[in-house]
Amino acid sequence: PILNSKKDCYVYYDSPAIFDGVYKRDHFYFQIYPFVMDSLDKLTRKNLLFNGHFVSAGIFPPFDDILSVQKDYSLGFKRNTPASGFPAYGGKGTYFNEIYLSNNGLRGKGTLDFLTCHTESDDYMFFPDSMRTIARTVEIKTQEKGTEYPPVVAENVDIRWLPYKDRMEMRSRNKPFDMFKGQATLEGMLAMEPTGLTGSGKMDFNNAELHSDLFKFKTNIIDADTSFFNLKGIDSKDFTFKTTNVNSHIDFTKRTGEFRSNGEASFVEFPQNQYICFMDQFTWFMDKEEIEMSASSKA
Repeated sequence: PILNSKKDCYVYYDSPAIFDGVYKRDHFYFQIYPFVMDSLDKLTRKNLLFNGHFVSAGIFPPFDDILSVQKDYSLGFKRNTPASGFPAYGGKGTYFNEIYLSNNGLRGKGTLDFLTCHTESDDYMFFPDSMRTIARTVEIKTQEKGTEYPPVVAENVDIRWLPYKDRMEMRSRNKPFDMFKGQATLEGMLAMEPTGLTGSGKMDFNNAELHSDLFKFKTNIIDADTSFFNLKGIDSKDFTFKTTNVNSHIDFTKRTGEFRSNGEASFVEFPQNQYICFMDQFTWFMDKEEIEMSASSKA
């Protein structure tokens, strides 16, 4: 028996079983060209090969490929990008290496670049409006001109990329982000956008900690409108200086940290000395391991 398909036919991936039907058939489908299939009584997986055209809802540019039976017995394909990569989501980023399609969705193994951020993963999950993955490695390259970005490297990072919002969210898992070439680490989240790099969580400076819900990063600078700062002593594992509700400005070029109270004064605690006071501002000299404090008459 012979099957002669004289018109184009389509394979869709909008089943609710595939990520709740996120791949809508109007914009995500594989178009199979007319084909002839001979000897249907001897049908095997190797016989089921269909030439056609893939449209991915703008995730990648449309391209021709061959649809075949995958390991989960669904129709799909495996292919590599060109050496120059594929523009992803209309050129918001660039993707390199392997692409897979099956009833497990559109996935990939390779590298993805967004702005100055380079990621590597064994399992990218591409959706029409976003991408999710747990990246093996992440590197944000330094950019000093225009929009500034500090150097960042990390491993095992949970990533959500929202390309049409120009935003990539990265969350540390079991290892912190290494930032500013080893001068600080961050346990928490980073958000990369064309306007800059922001974050939240705990910054660690070996002998000090800075906590905030919103950090703003530049090439050599950390700013936080609202934060709290803890400092360890030279020969102590415990904190000897604690303060809350301060505006922070860390400058790695000057090797200083400047802190100003967000109110008339901030509560300052010296736990080992069992002493408290109220200060308007203080300056942390990183290399000297000193703090210079001041208070106005109101404080």
